[in-house]
Amino acid sequence: MQRLFNGVLALLLFACSATSSLPTEAPAASRQLSLLFAGDTGFGEEYQRQIEARGGTNILKAYGYEHAFGYVQNILKRADFRVLNLETCITDEQESPLAGKKDYLHKADVAHAPRILRKYGIDAVSLANNHSKDFGTRGLQQCMQLLSEAGIEHFGAGNETTAAMKPLRRSFLFRGRQLNLYVIGWMEYRWEYAAKWKYDFYAGPNSPGVNAWEQQRILQQIRHIRATDSLAFIVAFPHWGYNYSWKNHSQTRIAREVMAAGADLLLGHGAHLMQEIEAFDEHRWICYGMGNLVFNSPGRYQKSGMKPYSFAALVKIRGYHQGRWQYQLQLFPFFCDNKLTNYRSRPLSGTEFEEMQALLLERSQLKPQELLRVKFISPRKGIILN
Repeated sequence: MQRLFNGVLALLLFACSATSSLPTEAPAASRQLSLLFAGDTGFGEEYQRQIEARGGTNILKAYGYEHAFGYVQNILKRADFRVLNLETCITDEQESPLAGKKDYLHKADVAHAPRILRKYGIDAVSLANNHSKDFGTRGLQQCMQLLSEAGIEHFGAGNETTAAMKPLRRSFLFRGRQLNLYVIGWMEYRWEYAAKWKYDFYAGPNSPGVNAWEQQRILQQIRHIRATDSLAFIVAFPHWGYNYSWKNHSQTRIAREVMAAGADLLLGHGAHLMQEIEAFDEHRWICYGMGNLVFNSPGRYQKSGMKPYSFAALVKIRGYHQGRWQYQLQLFPFFCDNKLTNYRSRPLSGTEFEEMQALLLERSQLKPQELLRVKFISPRKGIILN
């Protein structure tokens, strides 16, 4: 087993170096490079069909796919490069092998989904989540093909283990140096997604699927990148946690292991709402959950008793110092309860921003010296983490 693991890792690391993209020049007018990361994104076709069947309004038919991006598009425009978690499968497969087994099955329209992602400048998506394979191997493979044809990079899933574990890699020329961005996407381990007789979601040596959390493999992958690429900027991008809940002990343990292995930043997703933030050291941050970007389901915020606050994370690269890239993190919050916004997220009110601030500080329990690095600016300008 160890020999197999080492072989798979060696193949992956060769692929990372062999397929690195040519450097992209950062905008000349800007004194910084901005990378935007967003959380759970799905267009909700299946949810909207069910609502329509019950006599309600299908918002995709009534208002179009652009409707839900009304406010968040302004956040997306702030970045030079944009990455999100695509929590659906773009396919025209009619039957799911998981019908009757899995409660929620997500499928996106093959014409509208790629078009809308490109319209709003999405450069890359993670498929390492619990819906990418809802329509089986053929659905996942079609999704990857359609994304590639649309010029959207995908990572976190593949036709076998080595492809699924390959990180997103993009290089940028910034202030005379080449920043090498690595984004490593994985989905937490859940037995029902691993079992062949249940969901069979994870990639194997000869089977397509998503990248599963395997401690030794992913930590060694991060260590290798850190040791061999002095210009690496490593973002961990996990899909994890319980729906409509704060972080759990497993998330805390894994996040600290990942950061100790050499990641520069961890941005999680999966709970459909914001989770705690943590200062790992004097330069690096953990954001356990960003929540949704656009997710056209009714949601269960009121039922769960949780506040419908999400945020997108804008990483502003400041420079290179003592062998590491320095950055500032700006979190743009928004209100994401579709039942109350008619499926169009909006900025927080002043009162909501104060409530979000109180909740985040209470749950995150930052130390006094760490609090000095956090600034709550305003509902539209959000939170600055230095």
